[in-house]
Amino acid sequence: MKELKLCVVTTTSITIRSFLLEQLEFLYNNGFDVTVICDVDEELRRELPKGI
Repeated sequence: MKELKLCVVTTTSITIRSFLLEQLEFLYNNGFDVTVICDVDEELRRELPKGI
């Protein structure tokens, strides 16, 4: 079975935190390889599951 991959690109990390965090965690927990690209934000890095 193919691994499903998702890449989310935003200009600011607040977009991830405000609108996408729960969905990305759900997708990650259900087999997706999730990659996030945004500005550097150490706090967001700590909030995301280790594999994202």
